[in-house]
Amino acid sequence: MKIAVVGLGYVGLPLAIQFARANVTVVGLDVDAAKVDSINQGRSYIRHIGSETIAEMVKAYSNLLRSTESRGQKAERDS
Repeated sequence: MKIAVVGLGYVGLPLAIQFARANVTVVGLDVDAAKVDSINQGRSYIRHIGSETIAEMVKAYSNLLRSTESRGQKAERDS
């Protein structure tokens, strides 16, 4: 299964992490390029989610993807 999580804030980022841990292909979409860059670099911008968790997702779970592009990639997802 492939899903898109729209918005990588306090709800979307933890949701994307849990889906990725469940071996679901996830594309996280956010209009804030700084958030996307932080995730891509393994850094968290949310206090209760440690950077080590984000770094683990980037390294170990290649199915947790990040993007700021929404139209083309949303069309490729099941939900």
